Amino acid sequence: MINNIMDWNNIKAAAVNIDIDTKQLTQELESIPKELWDSGVDHESNTSWNTIWIRMNDVAEFPDFKLAKSIPHSDWKWRDDLTIPYIKSLVESLPIKTVGMIRAFILTGPLPIHVDSNASTPTDLDYNLALTIASKLEVPMTMPDNIQVKEKNVFFNDSIPHGFPNATGTQMSIRIFGDFEYDKFEVETVYE
Repeated sequence: MINNIMDWNNIKAAAVNIDIDTKQLTQELESIPKELWDSGVDHESNTSWNTIWIRMNDVAEFPDFKLAKSIPHSDWKWRDDLTIPYIKSLVESLPIKTVGMIRAFILTGPLPIHVDSNASTPTDLDYNLALTIASKLEVPMTMPDNIQVKEKNVFFNDSIPHGFPNATGTQMSIRIFGDFEYDKFEVETVYE
C-alpha cells in the first residue's frame, strides 16, 4: 500500500479514495443562505467567489484564511445556523482524531495561482495539508512543475502555490483541516 512508504511531509498532493455523494454535497452547499456566504468578484482575474466557514471558533472570527490557521483544531465547532447533515456525517466518518476548521468554496472562473500561508501560519503538517473534497471540479488544480491534480478528493499542501488559472466554469468544494490518521486513507495518486 502506498501509505506505508510515503512521507506525507514531502508531498504536494495525494488523491485519496473516499465514497462521496457529490449530488448531496452540492445540494447542501447550495442550500446555505446566500447572505451567510462571504462573496465577491476579483475584477483582475474575473473570478467570482463565495466562501463560508462551516465550523466556527469561540476565540475569534478571522476573515483571513492564513490567520485562522493559528487557531487550534479543538477550538473549532460546527455552526448551529447551518443545516448540513450530510457534510457533518461525511466529515465525522473520516479517519480524523480532531476536526479543525472547514471552509467551503464556490468559485466561478479562473483562480490565480496563490498560497494560503504566510509567516504567521503554523508549519505543522495538519495546518498546511488539508483534505479537499470537491463536488464540482471543472478543471484540474495547477501546482508547480506543471502538476495537474485532476481528482476530486485530495490532500494538498496549501502552502505550495496552487490554483485554477484555466477555469471558466464552477468549482465547488470543502476544505477540511484537522489531526488526520493519514495511514488509514486509501491513496490513489501521489504528486511530489
